[in-house]
Amino acid sequence: MRPEIIAQLIGAALNMGAFGMLHFGIAAAGALRYLVPNLIGSIVLVVTAWLDRQWGFLALEAAWVLVLVHAMAARRPATH
Repeated sequence: MRPEIIAQLIGAALNMGAFGMLHFGIAAAGALRYLVPNLIGSIVLVVTAWLDRQWGFLALEAAWVLVLVHAMAARRPATH
């Protein structure tokens, strides 16, 4: 199997795992355990889309990276 396909599968698994945690109430939408794997997975998918010249997929994932970066920047520090 080609390395870029393996990378795409890993990126997709990170995105789907994060969504699963959100869907099943394991992580909130603003939790780092949701945001971080989602961001890493999306970055991996952006890179592989760029390498494969999949411009529509690149646009979709790049937009999602921007949304995730904004969500992480907007997080409020936890209070103890």
